[in-house]
Amino acid sequence: MKKRIWPAASFGIPLLIALLICVDHNVYPFGDQCILHIDMYHQYCPFFTELLEKIRSGGSFFYSWNIGLGVDFVSLYAYYLASPLNGLLILCPAGFVIEFMTILVLLKMALCGLTFAYYLREHFKTEHFAVSIFGTAYALSAFMAAYAWNIMWTDCMVLAPLILLGVFLSWNQVLIQIGIWAFALAVAFQLVTLPVEFNASGRAVAKIEQYGLLSAEETKGCRKVLTAAAMTYVAAAASAILQLLRLVLLFGGNRRGDD
Repeated sequence: MKKRIWPAASFGIPLLIALLICVDHNVYPFGDQCILHIDMYHQYCPFFTELLEKIRSGGSFFYSWNIGLGVDFVSLYAYYLASPLNGLLILCPAGFVIEFMTILVLLKMALCGLTFAYYLREHFKTEHFAVSIFGTAYALSAFMAAYAWNIMWTDCMVLAPLILLGVFLSWNQVLIQIGIWAFALAVAFQLVTLPVEFNASGRAVAKIEQYGLLSAEETKGCRKVLTAAAMTYVAAAASAILQLLRLVLLFGGNRRGDD
């Protein structure tokens, strides 16, 4: 394959196939259907709508009263909305969030084809047309077909080939240092949001007691469950810190073989 053709093919072929599937299934604007279903429709779409409202109005990114009975928006953003591609939401007209999310799913599918083809190109040192074919197969894999509605998970599919490439190029000290700093930033963000996440269980119990939603005995059991749930955030943070320390000890300085 000629140089610079494989990126366009790896991106364009899965995008074209996904568009044809949308046409065949009458997805808007080719019909009156949409690809949003399950949590993507009932949960993620309101999250995207709230994010768009905050971007347009300049509202606080720390808390939202428009979701449920009120929720800390920082942790919600960290899990559901932190994809860099979601920055394109600023271009979305009001009332077209569903259409934006549809385009976003198709875009991530196309990017999956591109990143996997790039991995194959770098790993096997070839620009044969096969890299685009296998890139398309990856982009339209069974996992993507089954879980594309979990829109935040598809970022992992886009990044996985690049992570694998980094593993195979792990001898490169510069890449290792970049990876450690990126992971350190993720750990720092996790620590910043930890008090909010940990306190969520306490706030939930307080609301239950305030409105008398459960009996005294049920509230006692509920408190134990929510406390255990809060401790999972602490355990996750501790695990992340230990993993960061391990990476620093292993790769933070010069390798023994370089001494």
